[in-house]
Amino acid sequence: MPRTMRCLFLMIFLFISYYTSGIPGEGIAYAESLASPAIANKLQELSPEQRIAVEAEINKTGGILTPETINSLKERQEFKDIAPVDIANGRDVLEEKGSEGKEEAPEETGGPVIKDNGRRSLFDRYRSVGPYQGISTDLKPFGYKFFSRAVAKPLAPRKDIPVSPDYIIGPGDEVKMLFWGRVNAQYSLVVNKDGEITIPRIGPLQVAGMRFDEMRNYLTDQANKIIGAKINVTLGMMKSIQVFVLGEARSPGSYALGSFSTITNAILASGGPTEIGSLRNIQLKRNDKAIVVMDFYDFLLKGDKTQDSILQSGDVIFIPTTGPLVGIAGNVKRPAIYELKNGYDLMNLFNMAGGVTPGAYTQQIQV
Repeated sequence: MPRTMRCLFLMIFLFISYYTSGIPGEGIAYAESLASPAIANKLQELSPEQRIAVEAEINKTGGILTPETINSLKERQEFKDIAPVDIANGRDVLEEKGSEGKEEAPEETGGPVIKDNGRRSLFDRYRSVGPYQGISTDLKPFGYKFFSRAVAKPLAPRKDIPVSPDYIIGPGDEVKMLFWGRVNAQYSLVVNKDGEITIPRIGPLQVAGMRFDEMRNYLTDQANKIIGAKINVTLGMMKSIQVFVLGEARSPGSYALGSFSTITNAILASGGPTEIGSLRNIQLKRNDKAIVVMDFYDFLLKGDKTQDSILQSGDVIFIPTTGPLVGIAGNVKRPAIYELKNGYDLMNLFNMAGGVTPGAYTQQIQV
């Protein structure tokens, strides 16, 4: 075989390997179907023995050209007259051809990734439905943002709230009394440390520990019996109460709060729970007994304040560590990390997350 023919043969052989790389079992026939008419004609110039030898060696490696394949062909009788320089020339031709046809492939990203910066509205999340693998899992614990401004903006005591009949009178409360009838007078008296008020022409009366409606009835009865006058009783400035916030609070300790303060007010004063503090098992203890267990999710998700009891002096609010946590991401209205309580089923989690968005594909859920 002339030298130029041998070089041409090797180039064609390398093109066969180029076109059939990674395609096991197809061999030269597949290369002929993909090649241009000129190259296909050159392939026909191979002798039957050479064609069989090439296909046999290519099939051994599953259609992939390897250095071992080239060495094996060099050792075969059909190609004994091919010089090493011909192999080098053929390889150069192949590399030049590959560099000309190679285009810069775009970077594969797997589709757009949803980035949630915390400012996207619910409507925006309806529209941005990305691929399954592109769902953002940058989740925040639910409910803790409620306490984020507690330290910077402490709550002021409310003075415009009507006094409840169940309000407990104690030292520091101001009792206002207006007499008319046989005696016309007006007094503003503060309950002393002994729990008494001293009314002119009537004397000291023990009122600490009474409910407001009980004290009012008691003073009315005493005024009628002793001086024969009628009386109207109201409360002026009310005492502050001392409560303790303990457990997983950001700033545990003792706090002086207004008389109408509730569990929520005390937790806000302490800065809220820590990142491991529970929102669903907050305990109000009085006289060493837990009298109320508050689930803050009822307040945040339903607006239910029935468990948010009014505090008394000496009460303890205890925040234990959080219960089981689970995160929910993707096409739900409120993706976040939620604390589980009682029901651990998937439907309960969807309800806490506000349900799925209209564009959600509910047939594909990963747990």
